[in-house]
Amino acid sequence: MTITFSSKFRKEYKSFPKNVQNQVLDRLELFSKNKNNPQLNNHKLQGEYSGFHSINISGDIRAIYEF
Repeated sequence: MTITFSSKFRKEYKSFPKNVQNQVLDRLELFSKNKNNPQLNNHKLQGEYSGFHSINISGDIRAIYEF
């Protein structure tokens, strides 16, 4: 699986506190091993983001992706 990041994400990631950066890396590793892991709460989005999916990174942070 290849994961690519938008330029907006790369910019925002740099501004995250170190503990949040580590959470992102941990969740991406978990996602790459099993995208349906219950900890990720992987689900389809609707409305404006129809066609995209979302996973939980932390309580306030979500990663939105598409295949």
